[in-house]
Amino acid sequence: MKPNEELVDEHLIISRSVSDLASMAKALEKGAIVPAKLLKTELAFIENFVHRCHHRKEEQVLFPVLESLFSLRPHDQVPELLIEHEMSRDILKILVVAVNKYANGDHSQVVKISRSAEAYKTLLIEHMKKENSGVLKMIETDLAADRKLEIMERFSLIEEQLGLNHHNNYVDLANTLHDQSKRLAA
Repeated sequence: MKPNEELVDEHLIISRSVSDLASMAKALEKGAIVPAKLLKTELAFIENFVHRCHHRKEEQVLFPVLESLFSLRPHDQVPELLIEHEMSRDILKILVVAVNKYANGDHSQVVKISRSAEAYKTLLIEHMKKENSGVLKMIETDLAADRKLEIMERFSLIEEQLGLNHHNNYVDLANTLHDQSKRLAA
């Protein structure tokens, strides 16, 4: 697999997960019973898969390579993408606090959860579209095969540091959460 393919595959998983989170939050706002444990599990997935794994691959491996190779290009997207990663972390923090308060019985957090989940989804989906059509296309077309291999090796190191089967376990969790989200919507 190539680095751009791996990241695009992860984008598909992330897109579905943030959409599931927004759907659960919207259902909660409309009065559905959404277990706090389900929301917490979705947020834990996002924290671990999106921020500790996927964004780490981009921030520690991909973006530095791109900046070193393509810094003379007139439309360097990396600084903007890094800002969006920070924005997504900020929204996630708001969501975690609101869901924890909701789990402790504070139902006044429902609107904050819904609006924050929608903002998070919108930010990440637009962010991933930018990456898919920008930096990930550059990797495919402009990066030499040996550099792609080096990136994949460094991605593998990150996965190893996160633990045995980290990636597969989180993909399985995303699928389980998606099934639970669909049941809520039915």
